[in-house]
This record gives sequence, structure tokens and C-alpha cells, in this order.
Amino acid sequence: MNCRFVIAALVASVAGVLTASGEISIGDQVQLADGLYDRGMYELAVREYSAVLASTTNQPRSAEVTYRVGESYRQMKRMAKAVEYFANVEATYPSSPFRFKAALRRAEILDGANKTTELFELLDATLAAKPPPDIAASALFLQGAALSKAARKDAAAISYGRIISDYAGTSLYTYSLLALGGLKAAEPGGSEKAIELYRSAAAKPATPRVGAEAWFQIASVYFQDKAYSRSAEAFDKLFELYPADSRIAEARLPRAWALYHSKMPADALRLVEVAMAVPSSNETSRIEELLYLKANCQRQLIKPADAAVTYATLLEKFPGGRYASPAAYERVLSLFKANMFSETVREAKALTSDAANLKDLYWLLAESYLALKDEEGAIQYYRLIMQKCSDSDLAPDAGYRLGHLLQKREEYLPAAEVFSDVAFRYPTNDVAAQALFAAAASRGRAGKQEESVRDFGLLIQKYQASPLAEEARYQKAMGEIVLQRDDQAMASLRELLDKNGVSRFAVESRYWLGVLLDGSGKSQDAEAELRRALVAKPEPELERRVQLQLAIVLQKTGKSDESAGLLIPLVASPAGDKVPLPILSWLAEYHLGKREYGKAADAAMALATRADTGAWKQSGFCLAGRALMEQGRTADARVVLVKALAIQGEYDGRPEAAWRLGEIELLDKDYDGAMKHFEEAAKMASSDGAFAIRMKSYFGIGRLMKARGNNDEAAKYFMSVAVLFDDAAIVPQCLFEAGQLFKQLGRAEESD
Repeated sequence: MNCRFVIAALVASVAGVLTASGEISIGDQVQLADGLYDRGMYELAVREYSAVLASTTNQPRSAEVTYRVGESYRQMKRMAKAVEYFANVEATYPSSPFRFKAALRRAEILDGANKTTELFELLDATLAAKPPPDIAASALFLQGAALSKAARKDAAAISYGRIISDYAGTSLYTYSLLALGGLKAAEPGGSEKAIELYRSAAAKPATPRVGAEAWFQIASVYFQDKAYSRSAEAFDKLFELYPADSRIAEARLPRAWALYHSKMPADALRLVEVAMAVPSSNETSRIEELLYLKANCQRQLIKPADAAVTYATLLEKFPGGRYASPAAYERVLSLFKANMFSETVREAKALTSDAANLKDLYWLLAESYLALKDEEGAIQYYRLIMQKCSDSDLAPDAGYRLGHLLQKREEYLPAAEVFSDVAFRYPTNDVAAQALFAAAASRGRAGKQEESVRDFGLLIQKYQASPLAEEARYQKAMGEIVLQRDDQAMASLRELLDKNGVSRFAVESRYWLGVLLDGSGKSQDAEAELRRALVAKPEPELERRVQLQLAIVLQKTGKSDESAGLLIPLVASPAGDKVPLPILSWLAEYHLGKREYGKAADAAMALATRADTGAWKQSGFCLAGRALMEQGRTADARVVLVKALAIQGEYDGRPEAAWRLGEIELLDKDYDGAMKHFEEAAKMASSDGAFAIRMKSYFGIGRLMKARGNNDEAAKYFMSVAVLFDDAAIVPQCLFEAGQLFKQLGRAEESD
């Protein structure tokens, strides 16, 4: 309603109540003043109220009128005049209910003027006079607020506490809960009590505004304490119960952060999008933070490419903002997660002056270069972490990866130095034992067995509980074998078996123990270990190795049948090339002795095929020729015997090969070929050990001459065998043949 219209209406109403003498009545004048007061026309109201007070001393509403004059002056910001009238009410009308209202108003004015001492004196006096509950609650609330402002938090808490305990029925009860909750929230360890108070306020709020504030404060305390899930739940309550409250706009951003920290980035991102669409008074700062949170949500949702774009937008719009530094780093991280390694390298290099994130930037650079297959770049940055960020949590892993790259490039000694540095610089780190193991392995590959064995021993000593200690014992033993420290190797293997009886290296350890024991002449002990290894049912490849070693041991100890039984399937298996050549030769001879000519031929051909010297190859062909001849397979025998003779060199098998070829050719009536090979065999069989071949060659020539009808020459060769050699089987046969031929030649005396 228009002010002029109101004034005109009031004047008209006054005109209607004038007395006959032209004066207005006191009652009507008070009514007029009340109307002006109620409409906020305080200056006019003061004039009318003052006229009432001047005209009478016993007006029933004098206390109220005086109070209203003071209140009008307070509304007009004329505080000195207001205090004068409020004090008048207190002094003049001590039994009036307006006495306490006036005191409360005067206290508020003192509070506004920061007259703390006078304020507290007035409030104490007012409370001591036992005012009505609503006045007492207001005085206590004002007292609490003033005490809080004066940093007297404990005293303020007592004032609010009195309202909560003594004046729960007043309108200030829930406000006091909020105020006391604020004090408790500011105390160390006071969060639980603060939330309890806020929840009480939220349960029965005096107004919707109080309820909304209570839930906002609950969410804020939880957020402050990093109880993000509970904070998010409290914000949900605020949005659900009071969607129109003034706190809603302010709460969107912290609610989104609470959701983000609660690992609910999708919900947080939706809220961010809503918040970005709603204008705000602090738009610049708010948009910057929203962009930062949006990018973080995208990163947590494993959308690194989208996050990188959002970080770029933030950096473009707010290059010097409060989130510029973390956003720049997190953009690099997002680029890396998006496998955009070239971009990662480019932008990470631009940030290496950022000391706070230096180690992480070096790490991202190293890993990106590695992904780009630029090992030089990766080595450079892993090394920089070791040099410039050696105290960081990334240094041990960086050193280990650096060593691995050097190891991959077969730079074993530099790799070993890096691994050792990691192990000794970070002895309590999880990677220390791995680094020491890798150092030992690298030195072993570099041929530094002494140092390798030392490092494996150090690992066993320092990291007995490490899973690598078991393998370290085994590798230490292998190094000791290479160094020909058989006794130490056996001790290491036995220690491994004692400490890890079910070790994955148990079978191999027993195998090597068998080898070493056999080498030291303890064949029975070797046999026992090898049999234990087989009982454990090793993998096929290892099983064949164990069987082979056991076969060798059994052959040495005279258990030929069992040895041959193990060797037969091994010769035809992938492990056949591991059977020692002397064992193959023995196996062929063994089967020949058993008249198992097929098995003998297989062993002999394996010997010939796998032999790496002419002597062994020729021996294999000769043994194969003998076995094939015993089977009557003369054509096959001829083939392998020709191969034996084709091998250059004066080897022991050559005379036998020539003799056997002669025998085959004689049988085939190839007399020229037979003569050639018998003569060649006799000529080559000059050593004492080859006399039997010479004898058999002469015997063959004798039979060849007889077949050709040259009895005189035949008799001569038969007699040479009888005279030159002493063989119980062949000599009697030669004498018989010679006697028969002499008889046919008419030389009866010689025949007899």
C-alpha cells in the first residue's frame, strides 16, 4: 500500500475521533501510534507515543508505550535514544513484562556496540531476575553468542546448554542445538558430540530453515572428518527434505566431492553437471573447482581421455588458478592412462620443475618411453629417480626396473650393480630380496660365478623368510657346481631339502645330488637320491634326466639289466641326445651280448648319429653293422659299414668295418670286393688289439681263394692263420680246411 495513502487514511481516522473541544482522546491517540508503529512509520509513531506519555502519568499501557518508543528509535538506528527509553522501562516499570523485553533489547544494542562488559552485566542481572522462559532463553542465547565472539567457548557452551536443558520448549531450543553443535565441531575430537546435537536439531526443527541447516552441518562435519560416505548420506537428506532451502546451491559442490571421495564418481559427475548449469555469485571460482572435480570423476570412471580434455579446458580458462598445478599433473597422468604416450612425454617434460610431483613425473616419463619402446629414454628417467628422488617410494621400483632393462640388453654387470644398489639402499623394501636375487643371477650370466654365489648366500642370510630364499639355495648350489665346489654344492642342496622338503626344486636337487655323489664315488648314495627323485614323479623332461643318470649309476654298479631297461626308451626319446656316447656304445654291446640284435642296432645307430667325433661315429656304424649281420640283414649292414669306412682317420673301428664288408661281399660272391676289404683289414689290423681282425681277414681270404678254386693259395692262408694265431674256434677250422685242400692237391703228407 502507498505510504501517502496510509498517512491520509490514518489522518482521516483521527479526524473522526476528535472530542468536542477539538482534541483527540488518549486511547485513540495510542491506537493511532500503534497503527503508525505497525506500519514502520517510526518517526510519526514516536511523536504520537511521546504525546501520550506527556499527557498522562497513569496510562495503563505506559510501560508498553515507553518500550515502543525505544523500539522505534532502535529501528531508526538512533541507539542512544533507544537505550534511554529501554532503561526507563526497566527503572520505572519493574513489574511490567516489558521490563525484560527492554533489557533484552538494550543487551542487543550493547552487543552491537561491542560493549562486552556492560552486556554481560546486564544479561547476568536479567537472568538473575528470573524472566519468563522465552526471555530467559533469548538472554542465554545472546549471552552464548557474545561469549563465542569473545572466544570464551566453554562459557558459551554452558549458556547454550542451559537453554537445551532448561528451556527445551522455547523456539530457541533447536537454534541452541545448532550453536552448541558448532562449538563442539570446532573442538578437537568434538565431531561425534556435534553430530549428536545437529541430529537432535534435525529431528524436531523449529523451522524448515533450522532442519536444513542441521543436515548441512552434519554433512559438513562428516566431510571434515573424511567420513565421505556419511557426508554424502547427510547431503542426500538435505536435498530430499529441503530442496528449496538456501543451502542447496551451496551444498551441491561439497556433496559432489563427498560422492567422489565415496567412490561414487558417476553420481558426483551428474551433480557436477547440474551445478555447472546453475549460475552463482562466485561463478569464476566455482566453475574452476567444478571443472577440476569433473575431470577427477572422469578419471575415476576410467575415462582418461575425457579427463585429459577437461583438465585442458580448466588450464585454458584458469591458467593461474588454484587448481592449475594439480590439474596440469593430473592431465599428464590421464594422458598416460589413455595410452597417449607421446603426449605424456611432451607435457610431463614441461612440468619437471614441479618439485612436489617430480618423482611421479619422472616415473610417467620412464614408463611412457618404455611403452614407446625407447629403452634409452626409460633408462634415463629411471636413473633420474634413483639420483634425484632416492628417498621417494618410487625409487626402489625404479631401480629394479632400470636393472631389468640393463639385464634385457645383456648388460649384466651394470645391471647387477644397479640391483645391488637397490638391495643395499632399501633393505626393508619388498623389492630388496628380488633385487638381490636379480643381482646374483646377472653376475652368474656375466660369468662371475664367485660373486653370484656370494649374493645368493647373502640373500639366504638376510631374507630367510622370503619366497626367493628357496630358489636362492638352489641357484647357489648350481653356481658352486660350476665352480667345481662339489662338497659345498652338496651341502647347499642338502640344506635346501632339509628346509624345503616339498620344494619345487626338490627333484632337481636330488638329481644333482645324485650326479655329485656319483662323481665322488658314492654310487650307492647317488642311486638312493635318484630313486627318491623318481618317486616324486617329476615332469617328463626332468624325469628322463633322472632316469638317465640312474641308468649310468646302475651300469657302473653292475646292475646292467636295470640300467639297459631304463636306457632303451630314453634312447628313442627327446632325451636321447643327452645319453653319453660311451653309454650308448655299452648299450649296443650289451644287447649284442644278449642277442637282442634289433635293440643293439638301434643303440648303435643312435651312437653313430649323435657322435661328435669320427671315432665314435665309426664305432657306432661298426656296431650297427655287426647287429644287422647277426639279423641276416646284409644289405643294410653293407650300407652302414660303407659309411664307417668313409670316415677319414685311423680309428679302431676301421679294420673291423673292412673285414665285415669283406665277409658280406664273400657271401655275395663279390670276390674282388671281398679281397680288397680283407686285405685292407689285414693291413690296418697291425696293433695287438686288432690281431683278431687280421686273423679273421686271413681266414676270409682263405675261404675266398677256395671259392675261386685256387686251392694252393687257399691252403697257404689257412695254414698262416693256424701258425700265426691261437684261436680255439678258428685255428682248428683252418687246419681242417688246409688238410682237405692238401689232400685234393695230392700232398698227402702235408694233409696228414
